[in-house]
Amino acid sequence: MSRPHRLSLRSDSQFRLLVESVEDYAIFLLDVDGYIVTWNRGAQRIKGYNESEIIGRHFSTFYTPEDIARDHPAEELEIAIAEGRYEEEAWRVRKDGSRFWANVIITALKDESGQHCGFAKVTRDVTARRNAEESKIQQIREQISRVFLREVLFSVTEGRLRFCENVSDLPEPLPHTSGDIPFGYTTLASVRYFTTEAAAKLHYSEERIHDLITAASEAAMNAVVHAQKGICRISWSPEGSIQVSISDHGPGIELSLLHRATLERGYSTENSLGHGFWLMLQTCDRVWIHSAPEGSIVVLEQDKQTPDPGWLSMQK
Repeated sequence: MSRPHRLSLRSDSQFRLLVESVEDYAIFLLDVDGYIVTWNRGAQRIKGYNESEIIGRHFSTFYTPEDIARDHPAEELEIAIAEGRYEEEAWRVRKDGSRFWANVIITALKDESGQHCGFAKVTRDVTARRNAEESKIQQIREQISRVFLREVLFSVTEGRLRFCENVSDLPEPLPHTSGDIPFGYTTLASVRYFTTEAAAKLHYSEERIHDLITAASEAAMNAVVHAQKGICRISWSPEGSIQVSISDHGPGIELSLLHRATLERGYSTENSLGHGFWLMLQTCDRVWIHSAPEGSIVVLEQDKQTPDPGWLSMQK
């Protein structure tokens, strides 16, 4: 045996060992009809079949019922023959029936005489990458939705309802503040009591006191309903404005329901603030909302005098 021939055989043997030992890629050969003739460790790891189970089976074994129904495996081979290779990313099926997102390359092979003699197929599991990309896209979509919703709520309510992305977007407490006032089912009256006391100190009219108490009570009740308890903080300014902040650790308001929960009278779901929020907007001058999976904060702000309607202010 000549030295070049020995080197060629050695090179072929080393290449086979390399292919067989690769674990991150499924690399195998198909005959001209698409039946599997070789298998490597990566193919076993990704697809779940050992060599004795899969050799001799058609490569369509790895395809979804939907792809098989439209004869997609045969279409891939036809394109590979016509163009030299075929590549796609799509769902594939493991031995246990689970699906994974695969990057697939099929290369048509020719022998020394130029005749088609089969296919080389390389498959990589890129499910993690796809999930990360979809998660990023979903985050971007949610961000766009939140910004749009914030602007719509602000516009529809003439600036009285403000949806805050972050806690830092909530208004700063007014100069004089109470301590934390914890409340629950049996202590809701404490919210009404301390709100009334603050308004009385500033000589609010009975009507304005009633409106503020109504709004604060509704906010506190919603916290109790959805989180069993909450914290109330009251602050006020020498000019006569009062803030009532209600925070809880409930599930928050689902973004897709926020517009209905805040603007639609009588609307309520398990995780929304429902009817109470609509009532807050009717009885309070300004409302801020920050809502997240770990909880919600509602800030109510009332002036001593009833503000003019927006259309009237514009005429002055």
